[in-house]
Amino acid sequence: MTDMLSSFSRDMDISLYLHIPYCDTRCSYCAFYSLGRHDWFMGAQDVYARRLLEEIRTVTSWMGRPFHSIFVGGGNPGCLEPDVLHSILKETTCHGMPAELTVEMNPESLDERRMDILAMHATRLSMGVQSLSPFTLSVLGRNSCKDRTLEGMEKALFLHGRAGLALNFDIITCVPGQDVRSAVNDMQEILSTGHEADHISLYNLTVEEGTALAQRIDRGDVTPLDEDSQADILQACWNVLAEKGYTHYEVSNFARPGHESIHNLCYWSGKQYIGLGSGASGTSLAPSGRTVRWTYPPDIHRYVRGASGTGYAGEELGTGEIMEEILLTQMRTSVGIDKNAFAARTGLDFDRIFSPSIARMEQGTYKDSSSHFVVTERGMMILDAIVLDFALQVDKRALS
Repeated sequence: MTDMLSSFSRDMDISLYLHIPYCDTRCSYCAFYSLGRHDWFMGAQDVYARRLLEEIRTVTSWMGRPFHSIFVGGGNPGCLEPDVLHSILKETTCHGMPAELTVEMNPESLDERRMDILAMHATRLSMGVQSLSPFTLSVLGRNSCKDRTLEGMEKALFLHGRAGLALNFDIITCVPGQDVRSAVNDMQEILSTGHEADHISLYNLTVEEGTALAQRIDRGDVTPLDEDSQADILQACWNVLAEKGYTHYEVSNFARPGHESIHNLCYWSGKQYIGLGSGASGTSLAPSGRTVRWTYPPDIHRYVRGASGTGYAGEELGTGEIMEEILLTQMRTSVGIDKNAFAARTGLDFDRIFSPSIARMEQGTYKDSSSHFVVTERGMMILDAIVLDFALQVDKRALS
């Protein structure tokens, strides 16, 4: 871990991501690394938490100051025993509270003990609602029914009012079997129940290879929506969120003014963060200008058997990889790509490299100024195609 920490610039903000790879059950669409309860082994959570706490202590001792932001994700951190969750959150804030401390949690996991812990140590709760439609919950393979999800949302709203926690609800749309009307009705019911939510993450369902949902599609049991249907659903849902006062500040994220996710903006703006836990990743910006991606393999058994601080592998990113990462992250946001920051990180001129791609774009899908390149909401609808075209310019430069 010494090599990893020494690659971070201490005079810059540093955020922290903790990966908790535990779930009660695996959702059929999920490709994030986690183990369902039937795959846990005796004592695994205690051993995992013990090593994670040791690594947190090492990092906080090295830091000597609060993190810029902290995000505890998974998996479902709500699967942690309350005392374990309390210890982890307490240790991460030993030098003071960050600007934002988010904990992810599924609705069925939020009980009174966990509510007390979040009120004491967190500033933000991100709840995986996904849907209130029994049919959609079934397609997604969720371990929750509508009633349990509503109960969890009500508890989150109580916590929002009592402790002042910022509140995000995750929603998944463009699910097989949905149409515009059913997707909008689902969205409106969630927003009606969770009308005090500061933030909404609206994800277009992506079918990931190897997931249970992908296998059902391969067998012909489920038919995915075509691109036109997905576009119609997304636009309708975006319109509903705009009517409710949410600003579309990232392709999948909407916030009331002043409630944008500080931690996620760290990812999208290319800032540095430390990732701890099995399946976690982080990025350091060394004083020398090097950008290094640090990862721990998605293997909980290796993690719990290994010595604290070992197993994190670093890979220095080349200029082409840095450019591709900027395209993949900053094009997603309403701020877009800062051309001066792009030049500072890569030593290259944005306009000179990407002018052929910009020339091919349709009017209304982008805004281009001397300082920033921004994909508009209309462009976000075809963002994958735009990013791919720009990435080909990176490849051409590498081959020239």
